[in-house]
Amino acid sequence: MAETSYTLEDVYRLEAAIASGTRRVKFADREVEYQSLAALRSALAEVRRALGLSTSGFNVHYHQIRKDLG
Repeated sequence: MAETSYTLEDVYRLEAAIASGTRRVKFADREVEYQSLAALRSALAEVRRALGLSTSGFNVHYHQIRKDLG
C-alpha cells in the first residue's frame, strides 16, 4: 500500500482478508492483490504502525494486586 493516510477500516479489511485466507483486498477506491499471505501481514503491520496501533493485534496488560493486611 503506497498511500499514507490509513484508516481503521483499512486495518479491518486487511485483518478480514488474512482471516479468510484471501490475498485480494478491496479498499474504498481500489482493489489490491498481495503476492502472499506474508506480504498481506506485512501491509497490516505497516498500517497498524502508521495508526499507532499494536502490530500484534492486541495488547495484554498485567496488573499486580497487593493486599496489605497491616
